Amino acid sequence: MVRSPDPHFVRLATIEYFAAAAVFGWGLWLLVWGSDSAISSAAFAYLRASVEGWGLGPAWRVLGLLGMASGVLYGVAIKINGAGMMWTPIVRGTTCVGAAIFYVNLVYSIMQVQPSSTGVYSYATISVFYACLFVANLDRFAVSLVLIWERLRGLDT
Repeated sequence: MVRSPDPHFVRLATIEYFAAAAVFGWGLWLLVWGSDSAISSAAFAYLRASVEGWGLGPAWRVLGLLGMASGVLYGVAIKINGAGMMWTPIVRGTTCVGAAIFYVNLVYSIMQVQPSSTGVYSYATISVFYACLFVANLDRFAVSLVLIWERLRGLDT
């Protein structure tokens, strides 16, 4: 385990592991409880309708699998980190953006039914958390894009 050189700070990867576990856990929760409980309330009607419009199956199963896959991809990308510098920052960035969009959609769905719900505040805060993680990784993301661009242009020897 690599410790931060300054004991007063936490490494970004530690926070990112929590974020990966959180989105994985949300997906697992949906799959465990299924269609009768997890997102059956009226507050999730908009979310269910939009996901079922994709034609991939019941919303609870699609969202559960997407959440779990996103969490696993994010965790693997954090673990591999520098060894896969061309792709891991891109996976980290896209999973953060995907999670932020997902939670914003939850907020929008709940607001359609009950704007005063604590779910609006809670999920909005979680989406801001993922957006902050994305911004914190922008430098890695930019380096990754430069490496890919150089390889595509034939500048990498």
